[in-house]
Parts: sequence; C-alpha cells; structure tokens
Amino acid sequence: MSAGYDVDLAVVGSGGAAMAAAITARQAGHTVVLIERGVLGGTCVNIGCVPSKTLLAAAGARHSALTNPFDGAPTSAGGVDLRALVHQKDELVERMRSTKYAHVAAAHGFEVVPGHARFLDRDTLAVDGKPLRAQAYVVATGAAPAVPELAGLDSVDWLTSTTAMELEQVPRSLVVIGGGYVGLEQAQLLARLGARVSLVGRVAPGPSRSWPNPCVRSLPRTASVSSRSTPSPSRSTEARSSYGPPRVLPSAQNGC
Repeated sequence: MSAGYDVDLAVVGSGGAAMAAAITARQAGHTVVLIERGVLGGTCVNIGCVPSKTLLAAAGARHSALTNPFDGAPTSAGGVDLRALVHQKDELVERMRSTKYAHVAAAHGFEVVPGHARFLDRDTLAVDGKPLRAQAYVVATGAAPAVPELAGLDSVDWLTSTTAMELEQVPRSLVVIGGGYVGLEQAQLLARLGARVSLVGRVAPGPSRSWPNPCVRSLPRTASVSSRSTPSPSRSTEARSSYGPPRVLPSAQNGC
C-alpha cells in the first residue's frame, strides 16, 4: 500500500462482482475493504437465484403432486402456507449470506464495512462521512427493478420480482408484465402455488420455428400461464383493475 492511502482497493457493494474483485485483489497481495450500506451479499443470494429457486422448488413439488400421472401411486396437495415457505426461504438466504459472503471475506482477509459510500472527490471516498482513500475503486452496487411508464400503474397494487417473493398469501390472480426470464419465473412460481396468472408481453427468447412445441401459441393480448408458457405479440399499454383486484408485477431483466 502506497503512502497517503488507507487501502489499495475499496469496493462499493458486496455482491458477486464485488466479492470477486476483492478476492482477486487479496490473492495478488493487495489490501482491500468492502463497503455495504444494506445487507451483505448481492442480487443472487438476497433477491435473485437463491430465493427464487428455493420457492420454485417448493412450487414444483406441489405441481408434481397435483399432476402425478400414476394412478397406482396417488399423490395430493392441499393449500399453500406461503408465509411458512417465505420464512424457510429467508432462513436459507441468511445461512448462505453468512457462509458464502461473511465467512469468505474473513477467510481472504478483507473487512466489510457497513455504511453509505459517496465520493468527496476523485481520490477520496466517504463512508458515513468518514474519509477513505484508496488507490483504486470498484463500484459494484447492482441494479434495482425497472418500473415501466405504464398508464394506471400508480392506481393498482403492483409488485416487483423482489416484493413478490415476500408475499405472505398467494394472490387469487396476478398479471405479469414482461415475458423475459424473470417474468416467466415469477409467473410459473405463483401459478404453481395456486394463483391465476396472466402474462403480458413477448416471451423471450422467442420460440424458434423449428421448436415442435404445441404448448406455445400466439394470443392477441394476454397469455394465461400455468405449467405452460404462451407468448403474446402485443405490448401492454395500460394497467386496469377488472374482474376483481389482480396484483400486477412489472418484471425487469435484473436477475443474476
């Protein structure tokens, strides 16, 4: 570490990219500090892969029980205690946050400093107002779900992919706006837990003409999703409450 600097590398954020940068720098013999203003870990462990795949596994188990094709080995599935599933998901996230992030940081010998970071000038970072000078900086703060400019969205009870995985009850119906992998994942998850799900938007990646998939067909505006994915060629232009109060989930491609 050169004179006049507190550390060789300061990394803002504590997700996968931040951890990779910190570990690589430590392996090269440099001093490192991570700064995190929220919970430790990034999208994957907190609001992405880990929670979504955990809930998808639970939903898949229920779906398999309901669609068991073997008459000689009958299965059944009752209602869903979503609060219990979310609690189990949160416990797993907390364990992985500790073993995959906090323990790894300690093993590689760099400190994780809690606090809000901002630059005072091109060479100086402040963490909760306390100056920190580093020879190099990595800003790996991740992203947040995008909220589309959709007429009427402010008048409905809408969700993001993050808040959808914090629900304590399965909604009767759900409209997912966006047919990318996040939208399809959330649509399948909640459909298999018992919600009536409609998907609005193009399914991406789009189906190839060579795919002999009879479950994929075009609909004029919306697509109902259960265990199937059905694309819609139209874009959603307005959010309205009809046939009861559906929950609306504008999905963005901010997965991990």
